[in-house]
Parts: sequence; structure tokens; C-alpha cells
Amino acid sequence: MINQPLSSALDSSVVRTVEVLLATYNSATYLVPLIESLLAQSIQNFRLIISDDCSTDDTVAILQRYLPLFRHPVQLHVRSTQSGSAMANFAGLMQTSNADYVFLCDADDIWHPDKLEKFLALARSKEAALGSNTPMFLYSDARIINGYGIVTHPSYWRYKKITPARCVALPRLLICAPMLGCAALINRALVQLAANVPVDRVTGHDWWALLVAASLGHVSYLDEATIDYRIHGRNASQPKEVTFSRLSQLAGPYSMRLSGPIHEVRRRLAIRQRQAEPLLEQFANRLPDATRVIIERFVATRDQSFFARRFTLVGNGHTYPDVTRNLAMMLFC
Repeated sequence: MINQPLSSALDSSVVRTVEVLLATYNSATYLVPLIESLLAQSIQNFRLIISDDCSTDDTVAILQRYLPLFRHPVQLHVRSTQSGSAMANFAGLMQTSNADYVFLCDADDIWHPDKLEKFLALARSKEAALGSNTPMFLYSDARIINGYGIVTHPSYWRYKKITPARCVALPRLLICAPMLGCAALINRALVQLAANVPVDRVTGHDWWALLVAASLGHVSYLDEATIDYRIHGRNASQPKEVTFSRLSQLAGPYSMRLSGPIHEVRRRLAIRQRQAEPLLEQFANRLPDATRVIIERFVATRDQSFFARRFTLVGNGHTYPDVTRNLAMMLFC
């Protein structure tokens, strides 16, 4: 294990302390463009902290070659045993973080040169209005690239039929994650609340942090792309474009049994209900009454009748920002 000391001398005139948390696992194929994009940031006043999850390729060797190029000493932790998932690896990084602003970093993306600068400007603006003790999750759009670095879609939001202005309130965030954790900023107040990630009950550390912010703090967005998000077939998550043709594939021909798509839609809803439960458990004494009611009613939909469940989901705003997925949910949930 390489455990280098962190520099404590950051330019307070530029930003407060900033950490980039990078989780790696057999990431050699796409790691160099990511590292070079970090080195090309217009703001270099950040600390890079890396947790490698027992890689068996050249990941660690590549990291060791590039680490001396960063302005501040880098912490590289090479795990002796695997964490079990990318989510668990990130959760471990979050638990050790103590910076004022934190960026989650995937090993296969490319950051735009002004990503840090733009997010930090937004964070300072929000904290000036709301206070630094307000848990805050800020997210942006992303361009989609393939394994060769070619742009395949100019907007992740359009790819997923997301309207960001309609995706900042808790009722919708419980059903739909409008963001990528690798295109987001979380402040210290949020990290302190969300670092205890219930990895066996949530779909992602980033979605969990988003829900905590929506329940106890503030969610906002930067209306532009700040990264090139690489979809190459081996991502930890496998995002699919939202289209009517995919809905047709889910529904299948009328001549086919509908048990498959019905099961899949209900499975997805159950996942979202399950990951809402830890909000009630971890923050029982902190949730505002109105927020607790929103979460409780959403979780309770799993025990409701056909019509009552749909009435609760629609009436309380637990809907997707697009017609396609709402139609699937209303047909099959």
C-alpha cells in the first residue's frame, strides 16, 4: 500500500479544500485519458484520493507513473481484499473524506477542463445563499462517448429523456435518478450524512447521496455537460437510452406472455422502495414531518392495490420525467 501524506497548504483565496475520489478496478484500458483530463483542469488546487480494488492489470502501474505530476501529493490505497463492488469502493472513499467539496470520479470518463471551476463556482453561490451546513448535491449533464472516445450522444439528459428542472424534488428523485455521480459535486455537510452507504439496499452510492440531499438539504444542477461519459459495455452500470422502441421491447407482442415485462417493472419499483427505507431508519429524528410522510407513502405503495398504488404514485409526484417510462409503470406496476 502506498500511503502518501496529503498537503495541507491549499490556496484559500481560490477555493476551500477539494477532493477528487477515484475508484479503480482493472481500469487500465481507459485510465490514461481520465488522468490526463484531471491534470488539465483549470483549477489544480485539489487532492486526489484513489482506492484500487485489487486490480490485476496495469492500473496501479499507470497510476504510479502519473501521480508525481499532480500539484498536491496523492493518496493511493491499494486494497488487500476486494470491496465487493464499485459502490462499496466509493463508499469507503466517502467515509475517509474530510474536504469541503468532493467529486466522485469514475476511471473511464474524461473530464472537461473547466469542470472543477464551474462546479465550485456554483457551490460557492449556493452556499452563500443557503449556508455551508446545508447538505448539497449538485449535478450536470454529460456527453456520451464510446470505447474509442467518439461522441455518440451530445447529452445524457436527452438520452435518458431527463428535464433537470423537473428533477430536483424528492418525490421524483425517489423513482428516478437524473444524474451521474461522476458528473456531480457533494459538499462536506452531505458527505458527513451520506457516507454510511447501505450498500446492500441501494442501487448506488451516488443515488443514495442524492436522496439524502433531497431529504435534508438542497439539490440543484449545472445546465451543461462537464464530462464525457464513456459507455463501453463493461460499465459498473449499464444505462440504456429511453425510447418508445425500448418500451415496445419491454412490453412485447400481445401474443407473448406479459409476465416478463410485468415482473421487470415491478422489480425496478421494488428496488426503489427498498432503497428509500434507510432514509427513514438513518434519519428518523432529522427528517421534516412532510418529508417523512413522502417517503413513508412511497414505500407503502408495495402493499397497495392496483388502483391505489397508481393513485399514490401519480398523486404524490412519484413519476418519471418522460412519457415512455411512466407508461410502462402505469401498465405493469
